[in-house]
Amino acid sequence: IRMKFFQKIVVYCLLFIVYCLLFSCSQKKNTFTSRQFHNLTAHYNGLYWANVSLDEGIYNTERAHKDDYSKILPVFKYADEKAAKANYPQFDRAIEKTNKVIQYHSMLIKGKEHCRWIDENYMTLGRSHFYKRDYYAAVTVFEYVVKVFSNNPVKYDAFLWLVRSYSQMNSVIKTGPILDLLKHDKKLPKRLLDDYQSVLSDYYIRTEQYKKAEDALLKAINVTKRKTVRGRYWYILAQLYEDEGDLKKATQYYSKSAKLHPSYEMEFNARLAKARTFQVDGADTKELKKELNKMLKDEKNKEYLDQVYYALGDISARENDMMSALGYFKLSAQSSMANTRQKGMSYLRIADLHAVPRSCLTC
Repeated sequence: IRMKFFQKIVVYCLLFIVYCLLFSCSQKKNTFTSRQFHNLTAHYNGLYWANVSLDEGIYNTERAHKDDYSKILPVFKYADEKAAKANYPQFDRAIEKTNKVIQYHSMLIKGKEHCRWIDENYMTLGRSHFYKRDYYAAVTVFEYVVKVFSNNPVKYDAFLWLVRSYSQMNSVIKTGPILDLLKHDKKLPKRLLDDYQSVLSDYYIRTEQYKKAEDALLKAINVTKRKTVRGRYWYILAQLYEDEGDLKKATQYYSKSAKLHPSYEMEFNARLAKARTFQVDGADTKELKKELNKMLKDEKNKEYLDQVYYALGDISARENDMMSALGYFKLSAQSSMANTRQKGMSYLRIADLHAVPRSCLTC
């Protein structure tokens, strides 16, 4: 029965398309038949497959992204030039399909678009240029969306992507006015609150307005539903507090990030950072050391034992247990293979401890 129903639907669709072709579904005539034909083909024939290609390219570039945990992390994981070029085929395919949809199915009559999927095609087109790192082309598309679809909520999506594009072009002077405009616009859709707060956080970090970035990140955490994204926001928030010397909050937020398991690499670094910022004065470090020793036994951390030993050595040093600290720093140096930076840090701490009078090492 279901198969027969499906076959009927296919037949009706084919008959409808044939009818439209025979009776010329014009892009310049705002008739029911024209709208239905162009809506149907614009959505299923072009936009769907363009989004599939774009999503594939975004997924690949985000996987290729490598965070530098020695610096404050960026809010968004964008592609570098190499990763973007590796995914040109996906982005070019999305650009080609959306351009064809717009060319053959746009019904822009007297300044008003009557094909309901054209606005989304423009957004997919703009985002494809953005992830391809062709920011000038992306800006052109998003500015067009804001102008032509000024009475459509999609203009808010375009505004936010304009801010992203200008930020990537290091034109932050142009992003402030847009964000200020959105801040006072009560019509900003609720579905975009997450994007707005994350874009705002990114802007404040780029312009080194860290206090405002902290507030924006907290609001972003409260509205986003994605656990991995919340984990990233908690981590960046912890970095900001660590940078300003509020180690208590930094420890708290690194712990929150680790518990959300944002990614293996970020969780690992969050646990190490938590150990680094933990205040040992008068506190019980038993649980913290237990957590680090558990990380030593995890096979996945085999390449990172040097960092874990270093964290244990740092805690011991802050507890004035210099002999234990020296032992851990030596294990860290011995475990370092490709991480020359960590090896150098470990040897430096060993040298510092050897410079301490021997009587103090047994304190």
